[in-house]
Order: sequence, then C-alpha cells, then structure tokens
Amino acid sequence: QGIAYYNIDSDATGWLIYAAGSMGIHMSSTGGDTWYSDEGDGYYGMAVAVSGDASSVYIGFDNFISYKSGSGDSSKWVATNSEEANWNSISTDFTGKIIAGSFYTMPGYLNDGVYLSEDRGATYLELRFTTTSNTFNAVKVSSDGSMLYYVGSTGVHAYKISTKVTVQGVLDKPITTGNWLGYVDCSKNGKYVVIGSYDHVWVSSDYGATFKQTK
Repeated sequence: QGIAYYNIDSDATGWLIYAAGSMGIHMSSTGGDTWYSDEGDGYYGMAVAVSGDASSVYIGFDNFISYKSGSGDSSKWVATNSEEANWNSISTDFTGKIIAGSFYTMPGYLNDGVYLSEDRGATYLELRFTTTSNTFNAVKVSSDGSMLYYVGSTGVHAYKISTKVTVQGVLDKPITTGNWLGYVDCSKNGKYVVIGSYDHVWVSSDYGATFKQTK
C-alpha cells in the first residue's frame, strides 16, 4: 500500500506486533494475520517498543516517547516525560519498566543523544549528548533490564544499568565510515550481543567487551 515501515517490535510470543512508518502506527494482535491503524494517520514514525509481557507499548509519537493507555475505543497515546526530539530508536525490558531511546538532529529539535528511564518514563537520565549529527542510531535494553547497548558512528557502547557504568565495546577492526552502525540486539541477560552496519555484522559473547566480525 505504499507504506514504508521503519521499526517493528513484538511481545515475547510474537502475537502482539506494532509497526511505525510513513503512514502512521499499525498493530496486530493476531501474530500478523490481521492489521489495523492505531491512530497517527499521516504520522511519520520511526521508533516503537513492545514489552515482552505485552503490558506496555512505547512509540515516538508527537516527538515524545509515548505509551499506550487504555484499550479499545478509549485507548490513547500519552506522552512520557521524555525530551521533545526526533526519536529514531526505542527499547524496553520484559516488563516495560525500563525505557531507552536515541534521537538524531533535525531542525528545531535537540541534537543527538541517548536517554534512559527506569520508572516507565516518569524521569529520564541523559546518558550521552552530542552536537554531531547522526551519532546515535539504535538502542537495545536486555529483557532482564540489566544492560543497555547503543550504537552509532562512535561505535558500540554498553551501559550496565545496575552499576551505572558505561563501557565502549572493542571491535576487531576500527569503525570507519563504511561501517556505520545502525543495528543492535542482545540476549535476555545481555551477555550475547549482535551489532550491524550496512555491510558487516559483529557478535560478542562477553557483554560487549569484545566483538568479532562474522560477515
């Protein structure tokens, strides 16, 4: 139908799916068999996150990280206390309590940054902020809520949520322009990490301390 989808996420079962794209927000509660528009017709969305237990859905809506409140005809999107920015990636843990998001520069908005909330969006901690364009491209919170990974032109960064420590990952060769990082995923406890660029894939089995190129 001419719709470009930029981000799709589901609960742990794969039954509840949300997609954000060029023509709004669409969802399926049947594992993708049927879909319907969930507000935002004409909305240009890039970021969505669904908690593993299906209790929470977050999107970058009206330039805020917002959550779904209510159900059926009475449901609506409610903004959290995030910054107003062009969010390009959002991630949450299994319960939906921990939220991470990254954004990039657009006229009239904040510059690039990564923010973390541990209270369902009531408050946010600024982890990184830069005036350099297109620095942070993707975030991932481990399902158990212990780790946050974020990637971009500066490489891959691991943030230990419990100890509030950030560590930059080490790749088997330096990040270059051709290896711009735009994808990150991890295992339930964050021990195993996969990151990707336009033309390469790296994996880590030690919480992002070291990476090995596989493609």
